[in-house]
Amino acid sequence: MFMALFKPFIIGSISGCVATCVIQPIDTIKVVIQSRREAAGKTKINLSPFHVGKQLIDKNGFLSLYRGLDSALLRQVVYTGIRLGLYRVFEDDIKYRQKRFMTFGEKVGYSMLAGLIGSAIANPLDMSLIRFQADSNLPAAEKRNYKHVGDALVQMKRELGFFGMWRGSIPTITRAMALNSFTLVAYNEAKEKLQKWMGETKETTAIRLIGSAISGVSASIGSLPFDNMKVKILKMKPSKLYFM
Repeated sequence: MFMALFKPFIIGSISGCVATCVIQPIDTIKVVIQSRREAAGKTKINLSPFHVGKQLIDKNGFLSLYRGLDSALLRQVVYTGIRLGLYRVFEDDIKYRQKRFMTFGEKVGYSMLAGLIGSAIANPLDMSLIRFQADSNLPAAEKRNYKHVGDALVQMKRELGFFGMWRGSIPTITRAMALNSFTLVAYNEAKEKLQKWMGETKETTAIRLIGSAISGVSASIGSLPFDNMKVKILKMKPSKLYFM
């Protein structure tokens, strides 16, 4: 009973951690590019991912691309575990108790609700991760130099106050709702359409892989504007505007 209840959340957490270990360097480069674009204003600078990645490696070493990994992993345990786990609970309830498939509207609504809850709880971990990643872009005098995720959370609490760690929660939650909706709805819809188009009676590995690729692309496009806002707000120094 215990495992059946928590299995979706555990699987969601593990899948998020595995994905993070792979994409952390790319995510770090993305945050640095977003920060540099904001700082540059109308000045033209080279923001090619390859150029920025090479600069970071030359300046701080390859492992700098994994800066804040412990924060990223803890974030995945909380955020991804909740957003994927909750959605699976909703889906299984309809599939096995009500004996039907989710409607398109239910997929959108439940995926957005799961993303909202997960991101609202994990906002301080999002903030610590972005600050880790943006640190390499700051002048020496402005670097935060967090040692690990625990140190980051303690310093953030001291700097911003407890509720200040939820600064930027609105764009963070909006981004999570868009990401979860585009990811899960696109994945499920793509699988169903592919299965029907290919004449398969059940899901195959090929259908799942193609569905994952389609959902990944749609999620990136749909959530990027909110991701830009989130990064800019969460890396800011304290101010009177907390975007709660």
